[in-house]
Amino acid sequence: MRRLILWKRWRGFTLIELLVVIAIIAVLIGLLLPAVQKVREAAARMSSTNNLKQIGLAFQNCHDQEGRLPDAGNYGATPTAGKTVKDQPGPWSFQILPYMEQKAIWAGAANYQTTPIKGLMCPGRGRNPLATNTNCAPWTALTDYAQNGYPFGADNNASWGKRLVTLTQIADGTSNTICVGEKSLRWDRYNKSTGQGWDDPAFAVLGGAMRAGDTIQMDSNSITADNQWGSPFTGGAPFVMYDGSVRMLPFGVSARPFKTHNGGEVISVQ
Repeated sequence: MRRLILWKRWRGFTLIELLVVIAIIAVLIGLLLPAVQKVREAAARMSSTNNLKQIGLAFQNCHDQEGRLPDAGNYGATPTAGKTVKDQPGPWSFQILPYMEQKAIWAGAANYQTTPIKGLMCPGRGRNPLATNTNCAPWTALTDYAQNGYPFGADNNASWGKRLVTLTQIADGTSNTICVGEKSLRWDRYNKSTGQGWDDPAFAVLGGAMRAGDTIQMDSNSITADNQWGSPFTGGAPFVMYDGSVRMLPFGVSARPFKTHNGGEVISVQ
């Protein structure tokens, strides 16, 4: 008995059907990409706020151990290994290293110029953590964060120096006064890693160590970063207050009410 074998003819896609499928895939990708970008931004923002949380805790632990807050150091000076806040010419970012599990760098066992500090960089910017421009010293660690200069006598027209400031002197309340925030940065500086101007290296006591401006702005190539605050995130920039809490302050809101420590300001932004 002969077995009957039936052959089924396969019909291929027509050009129109193929174009429809491609169009559907393109629409799905178009819907997916913004969602992926939002997830990435949310993760980067969470990581940046965690960095600031750890910085705030380091400030508090330093205050508990040494009886004073880290400061911006002596203007134009470089760090001295092993020196405490009182005698340390380097900036706050160097002074807090023993309280951020980076004691080897603070003590001089590792080179602070050639060691990038992950906790001092904003992951939302994704830039090289080491400056490569010889004008500021080869391979110098950078930072995306700056200290609030007002409790130390800095304003838009004045520099700063070492000054004894304690938590009890923050008269507006530690929850209402900026400790450290993310500094404003232009997009065109993301890949330059020059570490100059207001993006000075993390451990240089220059414009990169402290901020006194009032503007909070989103990163772009149309801004003047200089002495201001900002971030790459939509909606606002992260700050850690002197009580260790982290807050997102919206773009366009003045930072002035959150900077002074003399009392009397009304805090309304949540």
